[in-house]
Amino acid sequence: MSEEMSRSERLRMRNENDLRMMLSTPNGRRFLGNLIFDPASLLGGGTGVNHATFSQSHATMAAAEGARDVGLRLLACIEALDFSAALQIRRERYDEADAEVVQERLRESEVPPESFGIPVHEGPVG
Repeated sequence: MSEEMSRSERLRMRNENDLRMMLSTPNGRRFLGNLIFDPASLLGGGTGVNHATFSQSHATMAAAEGARDVGLRLLACIEALDFSAALQIRRERYDEADAEVVQERLRESEVPPESFGIPVHEGPVG
């Protein structure tokens, strides 16, 4: 019995180390953030922890709720292991979203980019 416990303990430690490795890199945090927060879909996507799972189809709703449950469990593991990394995942997602919104508004805007403090170079830069 103690050998089985040590095996399960080794597995738990290996999983924690794997998760710590993913949390230590921007790519790993981005992957986990997408997996946790992006909406679930049949074609891929995330677990949609912040999205409603209601559907008139019981099967669709059950599948979405199951995916959401996996995301909530993963998020709980991350928060228990390294709460600051969980916050960093959110912060990096919001920073990336803000940058995309600003770029989109610049493309749609009649306002010149220099009014946003973005330098505009005319002609060759040298």
